[in-house]
Amino acid sequence: MLKEIMVTMPVMVAFSEPVQNVNSGTFKLIDLATGLDVPASVYTSIEGGRMRATLQPKNNLMYGKSYKTVLTTGITDSVPNPSSNDALLPLDHQYEAAFITKVPQVYDLESSFEGAGAGDIALYTHPDGRTFAYVTSNEKGWHAVDVTDPTKPFVTYSQNMTNQGVLWRYRGAAVDPVRGRLAITEWIQWLYAGGSQFGYVRFYDIGANPAAPVKIGQERLAEEASGVPDKVAISGNFAYITTLMVGLQVVDIDASKSYNGSNVGASIVGGLNTVDLEECPMPEDPSSRKCGSPSDIALIKNNLALIPTFSGSLLIVDVSTPQFPQFIKSFQPQGYSARRIGAADEYAYTDESGNNQVIDLAVTSSGYPNGNIHTIDVTDPNNPQLLGVVKDASGQVAENIMANDITISKTSGLVYAAAGQSVYVIDIKDPKNPVILNIITETPDEPGSSTTTALGNSPALVEKDGWVYLANQQKGMRVLDLCYSNQLMIPKI
Repeated sequence: MLKEIMVTMPVMVAFSEPVQNVNSGTFKLIDLATGLDVPASVYTSIEGGRMRATLQPKNNLMYGKSYKTVLTTGITDSVPNPSSNDALLPLDHQYEAAFITKVPQVYDLESSFEGAGAGDIALYTHPDGRTFAYVTSNEKGWHAVDVTDPTKPFVTYSQNMTNQGVLWRYRGAAVDPVRGRLAITEWIQWLYAGGSQFGYVRFYDIGANPAAPVKIGQERLAEEASGVPDKVAISGNFAYITTLMVGLQVVDIDASKSYNGSNVGASIVGGLNTVDLEECPMPEDPSSRKCGSPSDIALIKNNLALIPTFSGSLLIVDVSTPQFPQFIKSFQPQGYSARRIGAADEYAYTDESGNNQVIDLAVTSSGYPNGNIHTIDVTDPNNPQLLGVVKDASGQVAENIMANDITISKTSGLVYAAAGQSVYVIDIKDPKNPVILNIITETPDEPGSSTTTALGNSPALVEKDGWVYLANQQKGMRVLDLCYSNQLMIPKI
């Protein structure tokens, strides 16, 4: 039995001579656990002078599951066979090939660091090919991790300013892959009677030496009880920070290099007070209109900010002029709420009619109490459309998914969501019908092992080429191997 077949790959078969009647009834993929056919499209082509058939499942397959491909004798020659009175001969027998899809595997740091129940993670690939993860672990510090070989990650840099007199929490993280910059938000509390608290964002150069980031700028964002910086996103020379009890703050990164302690706020060039913004009527109580503090942020097309708020509304904000963010729309239809978000512009998919579509896609989680995950088309920012709600394999709406972080893989049509002790893998090949493929809570101790280890609590994640990097409370950081590996090619028939 073939193993480690990637869940995103089609099944292909080559024929030694032209055939006909190759369709979903004669070329099938069967789920061995249920005995049911997997819905799929079948098409043929000529490659290298040979006929090839491809079976493309309409949804991605599940990880670690057994399937079987079947080619039946309903497939026949397309050219009469002179040796058989010009008959169109069928296949000489039914062909079958069983396989198991990839089993998730986890890889840990050579020397782990202490993680936290809150934090963030960002990924950067240097022009020389090296890849690094930057992990914030709240009061436990922040770290740079070399993940160039994701099976052997190791820490290259750590910083933690927490001590007996100060609680220094490292919160949000984001990178600018073009300019080679890292942003980290901080919440600092002095631990003495009447001690003050402050919020900062600091910027680091990771282009020169990503293994040892060098601070290049900073800005104070909040003081006393004025707010707590949290999530951050970067576009060009500007950082967009969600600050609790304040709203969106925009910082000019170049200007932050001139910070000297006496020019506080000089590099804060724009903002949007979401706390007092009265554009978010609650479906259950339209008289309640305040949007509240922001809870996350995603940028698309370099000019739109998608901001969930604690009111449950998703704000769409024009940031094409960073100094003057402009509110466009509040989105909260009946039964919908947004707390965390992942987004991808120009997401391509094939709709149920077989037509190719390209949209700007957002995936949001509602958090407590419902724990739903939704897909939203935000191509027209003035008229966002709710596409679907994530369901389980039985077709029931999935609930109680308290996702803390969401990332979208455009190449695979998958969403990865970190939710407490679990990582959810969600198929969005059809974003109108998103479905849970796997809920990963444990992985084998080593490849092929029957013993398993719990994944642990992961407050944040990021994905690249099927490798999912987790900010992890128990291990500091873990790497989950869901990578795009083997495809299934049935030998020539």
